[in-house]
Amino acid sequence: MAATGAALIATMLAAMSPSALASTPSQAGAARAPVAATGQAADPSRSSVAPAPQAVVPLALRCTGNEPGWRLDAGRDGALLSRPEGAAGLERAAEERFRGAPVPLDFLDPPWIVWRGAAVRDARRVLALSARREACSDTMADGPPSGWRAVLSLPDGAALAGCCTVRRGYDLARSPTAEPRAKPADDWSRLLPALAPAVRRCTIDAGVAVERISKAWPTDRGTVTLRLVDLRGGLHDCSVDPSGSGVVALRAVSPEAPALPGADAPRFLPAREASPIIACGRVERVVDAGARLLGWLHYDACDADGTAPVPAPR
Repeated sequence: MAATGAALIATMLAAMSPSALASTPSQAGAARAPVAATGQAADPSRSSVAPAPQAVVPLALRCTGNEPGWRLDAGRDGALLSRPEGAAGLERAAEERFRGAPVPLDFLDPPWIVWRGAAVRDARRVLALSARREACSDTMADGPPSGWRAVLSLPDGAALAGCCTVRRGYDLARSPTAEPRAKPADDWSRLLPALAPAVRRCTIDAGVAVERISKAWPTDRGTVTLRLVDLRGGLHDCSVDPSGSGVVALRAVSPEAPALPGADAPRFLPAREASPIIACGRVERVVDAGARLLGWLHYDACDADGTAPVPAPR
């Protein structure tokens, strides 16, 4: 291992308390510090004032209608309008992209969401969607009703009706920035500044589609190991030099393996093109020394609909 890697390992080991070191798989079973309701270990030196709650806002809408057929996939970064061949006299299927963002009107009863944006190729073409929370059934499809009824106003002035499903979550761009040095001694994420090269390398080159990193720790072999969770829930240990250089070693972890102490406390979600939708717990943005987004820390994780805790991986 290079001298730089050795220095990084020494720095990380110095930053970790004995109890945190005992949370590595080689010393599993040691007691961890009590965990507060926020998902962080209790630390009497820190303020007992709870952080401000993060607002849950509409992030993604999927709306469809028939006679004529249409579909709108809209979010905070834009929207894609799709219309099949034959719809409203179209000779072939058509797609058009728009720039805009949803605006919630939660103070109304029932709530409304308005999405309005201009076409990417021609700003004079404006699309507007108004969605109201009420049961809405697709007359040409089976299944339970959607939760929102919508009216879509096309750039040419035509109006179409349909139904929407809405996914809500935190506006991650407004999440507070993580402060690793202020983390309790047994919060593994305090090492992220030193781990950033290894995190990037394992996320990109490990050969698995990484959904999250549940924990990372320095080893006595002079490497860093990251517990990866793939998109299907499979577990993998990725070992690499702290500098991110050299060979990446990947080992599958059996579902029957002993539980990893401290896993998912917190979980780290690497930055990707499509941001994750999170509607519970607490989220912090992680940036590098150049203020580039690395990903998000998620404390008190829950399932996809934001209603229940998610068991920590083994």
